[in-house]
Amino acid sequence: MHDDYKNSINSSLQNIPTTKQESPDGAYDYTLVTPLKAIGSVAFIIAKTGLISADYELVDYAGSRFDASNASFSVVNDAIRTKYTSAGNFRLGGEYRWNAISFRAGYGLYGSPFSKKEKISGSDYSKTYITGGLGIRDKNYFIDLGYAYSESNEYYQAYTIKDVAVAGSKNNVVNHNFVVTFGVKF
Repeated sequence: MHDDYKNSINSSLQNIPTTKQESPDGAYDYTLVTPLKAIGSVAFIIAKTGLISADYELVDYAGSRFDASNASFSVVNDAIRTKYTSAGNFRLGGEYRWNAISFRAGYGLYGSPFSKKEKISGSDYSKTYITGGLGIRDKNYFIDLGYAYSESNEYYQAYTIKDVAVAGSKNNVVNHNFVVTFGVKF
C-alpha cells in the first residue's frame, strides 16, 4: 500500500490576520495482510428443476496485520488481535425452475467479528439476511427481480477518547434492497 499525505490548518480570529500553515508533503509505504478466509460449499441439483446450496465460511479477522520496513505496527497489530476474533458465516439458498420462470430464496447468518471483550450486549454486528427473487429467461432476453432484507444490531460512538468511557447508541439497522436486472442476448 502507498499513502500520500499533506496537512494544513487555517486560523481566522477576530482582529487578528488570517494565518495558514502547511506540513511538508509525505509518503508512506506499508503492507496489509487481510484476514484468512476458508469456505466449504455443497449443492444439490434436483431433477433439472431445482437447486439447493449451502456455504459455511470462516473468517479470522484477528489475523489481519500491518507491516512496514521502517516502522513498527506492534501496537496496532496487538489492538487488532484484542478487538477481533474469528467469525462463521452461513448461507443457504434454493431455486425452483418452472418452464421459463425461476423462483429463488435464500438465508444468511454472518457472525460477529468482535471478541467477547469488545462486544456490547445486544450490539455485536452480526447480520441476518433473508432474500427472494423471480427470474424469467427466454432465448433472447432475461429479467430478474430480487429482494434482500438484512438486519444487524450495531453500537455507534461519534468519537472515542483513550481511557475514557464515551456514551454511544445501540442501533437496530434494517435494510430493504430491491434489484432489477434486464439483459438481451445477441
